[in-house]
Amino acid sequence: MARVWRDGQKKQCFIYRLISTGTLEEKIFQRQAHKKALSSCVVDQEEDVERHFTADELRDLFRINEDTRSDTHDK
Repeated sequence: MARVWRDGQKKQCFIYRLISTGTLEEKIFQRQAHKKALSSCVVDQEEDVERHFTADELRDLFRINEDTRSDTHDK
């Protein structure tokens, strides 16, 4: 993003994130979104937020799903 947008820039710019479906890259993006949501829960001081991954969630993280167009879109 630093190469596209600079401090003080007045022109509007668009940044697109291109992700390959059914790959670890997509899973990493999902985890980033999940962590961001958890972070906002902590900042907003909500209780009962699950902070750890289960063994099934970790197994699912490294499984390649070839039967879907986009796992992120499906969720």
